[in-house]
Amino acid sequence: MVFGFHFSSGQNYLFSNKESSISFEVSHLDILTVAGEFQRFEGSMKSINQEWRVSLVVNSASIKTNNDDRDKTIKGAQYLNVDKFPEMFFSGKAVRASKEYSVKGDLSICGNSKRIDFLLKVVGKHLEGSVEISRRDFKLDFGGMDMLIGDRIKIHAELFLISSRD
Repeated sequence: MVFGFHFSSGQNYLFSNKESSISFEVSHLDILTVAGEFQRFEGSMKSINQEWRVSLVVNSASIKTNNDDRDKTIKGAQYLNVDKFPEMFFSGKAVRASKEYSVKGDLSICGNSKRIDFLLKVVGKHLEGSVEISRRDFKLDFGGMDMLIGDRIKIHAELFLISSRD
């Protein structure tokens, strides 16, 4: 059950931007963890036969780390290059197994795509999941700062669903 209705095949859902969140963590200097979130994104889960199609579009410029100077740097050409790559994308399939979904699909960051697998668990009235990626898989090379920033990025999503007519 999601928001009091049966979450089943034949229905389509949108991710609610008010309640949902996409956050991340990455190490800095091997002693600090920088955490942040993306404040603007949209996505859906659409039922097709026994599978679910999952899509997500994240506005790269909506990154927030609670440090305006750092956010400006991350949005710049050396990092996310939001002028050239304003969005990140995920597109994949999910298969339900009990109270979780096995999700497999392609994540695209800065024009580079990589296949990722993760689990989305049904937690109360939402779906929750995490995945750890290597930034180097997406060709995120930060020049002189590269050695100061960890390779592994942990991404966490809490996705509240609302029914869609599409």
